[in-house]
Amino acid sequence: NNKVDNLRLVPQKLNSRNTKKNRNSKTGTNGVTYRVVNGSAYYAAAWVDENGKQANKYFPVKKYGEELAEFLACEYRLHMIDLLNLKGHGYTDRHGT
Repeated sequence: NNKVDNLRLVPQKLNSRNTKKNRNSKTGTNGVTYRVVNGSAYYAAAWVDENGKQANKYFPVKKYGEELAEFLACEYRLHMIDLLNLKGHGYTDRHGT
């Protein structure tokens, strides 16, 4: 619905924090990806930190197992988004849905 009353005026940077999840996402969580590098599989949680730089945390499948590594990466990213929102960084409940 593109009626004027349903739109908000925000910078592109803020608007991009509220994108829907990619339909090709293996994890179903924005900012969490599955990678295999040199034969080692891991899940990576990514977010943009307070300084506008991408930050990452990696969860190796070998160490945690497939399901736990994915779960930890998803939870960690959601936790980081919550911390950023406490400081007013503007992720909405629609982010990743």
